Amino acid sequence: MLWRLPGWLWMGGDDLAEGAMLRRKRPTGRVVAFTLRLAYTLLIVMVLPFVVLKTALGGRRPTAADALYQKVIALWASSPEEAVALLRRTLDTLTAAGHPTAMQTVEISPFGRFDIADVAYVQETLVKCELALSHHEEAPPTRH
Repeated sequence: MLWRLPGWLWMGGDDLAEGAMLRRKRPTGRVVAFTLRLAYTLLIVMVLPFVVLKTALGGRRPTAADALYQKVIALWASSPEEAVALLRRTLDTLTAAGHPTAMQTVEISPFGRFDIADVAYVQETLVKCELALSHHEEAPPTRH
């Protein structure tokens, strides 16, 4: 699997170079296109070890959505309806507080602060749980 890494890096550099070339008003020559692709590929190669190191050492802080998920999993084992009710209450609280933006968060005790990504996660989890219980009408509509 690791032997495919150079190909993935080259394709990633191609995607970035193609995006840069599409923004230009004039067509790009082959030499410039190759140079851009090579430069972006080398940039990826230089940054990749830092990303891997940060991922391996840094970990990720638990979020409010993680705490909610753990509570839903615990409730689902004993009473799926209570788990769905908790998700619905949380989603109602989040939507009643207004749709949070990327800079704004909503505090819900005992879980913590929810941001826009957490709102989408809560809605998606609620839909999956409602559908798992065959409550098709109660599931909130999703936007694609």
